[in-house]
Amino acid sequence: MRTTSPHTVSAILLSPTVRTLLFCLAIFLVGCNKSGPSVVVSGKVTIGDQGANGSIHFIGPSGKEVMGPLLNGKYEVSDPEVGENKIAVKGMAAAAGATGAVKSPEIPGAPPSAGMGVSPPAKYATPEGSGLTYTVTKGKQTKDFPLAP
Repeated sequence: MRTTSPHTVSAILLSPTVRTLLFCLAIFLVGCNKSGPSVVVSGKVTIGDQGANGSIHFIGPSGKEVMGPLLNGKYEVSDPEVGENKIAVKGMAAAAGATGAVKSPEIPGAPPSAGMGVSPPAKYATPEGSGLTYTVTKGKQTKDFPLAP
C-alpha cells in the first residue's frame, strides 16, 4: 500500500497547473451567484392603437436615470431606482410623414409603415412635460403607458 506524504500533497497543490485550475473554479463559482437585475420594469408605450418607437427613461428619486429602447411600443428597463420615478418618452426622428410613421429600413423608398410604430409627441421627451410617474418596487413588474396624441 502506497502512502502519500504531506510534502507530496503540498507539491501537488503548489503546482502551477493545479493553482490555475483552482483559480478558474473560484471565478466560475463567483460568477454563478449572479442572478441578473433585481428590478425589471417592462411593458408597452402606445399612442392610440399604435406602439411608440424611441426610448423610455426612468428618473429615480436620487436623479439616477435608466433608459431602455422602445420598438413598436415594447420596452424593458433593468435596475431603475426603487421608489417614485419620473418618466420621459423620447421619439426617434420620423423618416417621413406628419404622422410620425417610420419608413421600412429593409425597402429603400418604401412608404411609411404603420406597423413599425410611431414617434411620441415632443411633450413626452422631458419628465416635466410628460407628467408621467411610476412607483418602482423590487422584482419584475409590468407598466403600460398609453400616451395622448
